[in-house]
Amino acid sequence: SGDLGGVIGQWKLQGGSEGAVLSPHTDAVTSMASRAGHLVSGSQDGMVRFWPRGWPPAKLLEGHTDGVMSVAFSLDATKIASGSSDCTIRVWDVADYSSRSLVGHAGEVSGVAFSPAGDYIASSSWDGTVRVWSLQTSEFRELGRATEPFACVAFSPDGNTVVGGTSGGTLQCWDLSS
Repeated sequence: SGDLGGVIGQWKLQGGSEGAVLSPHTDAVTSMASRAGHLVSGSQDGMVRFWPRGWPPAKLLEGHTDGVMSVAFSLDATKIASGSSDCTIRVWDVADYSSRSLVGHAGEVSGVAFSPAGDYIASSSWDGTVRVWSLQTSEFRELGRATEPFACVAFSPDGNTVVGGTSGGTLQCWDLSS
């Protein structure tokens, strides 16, 4: 779990007691993801922290200029995506910590998700759009626009559908197979 003070706590499922406590961030922890024993966190401090299997220590992934609102792992855990209040998405390579930016949203990127095959990223934004980005070309396709901000996004397990949730509680679905 993450808190408003930048602390991450690890909890034991049996008994609910707290295990490791980490203080990696200087502001609120806004998002965390785990895959294949790895952990990644994003914070209002603008930092992404990555803990390889057997963590700690953490690797600081720098590049955003404002708070990080969402983080996600690719299914094979070789890539991390982060969405930020600086209106960008960064895609990080876990092997060498290199990154690249995906630019195009006009508002805070509130959600990121990898397609099951790992070749696309879906993003939601406070600009009222949901987009799908090709990791091969860095180009995007805008799936939809709403009158209220999108707060989250997800791919279906087969990768053929993207779902976006608005701040008002509405879900919108897009079929990518057609």
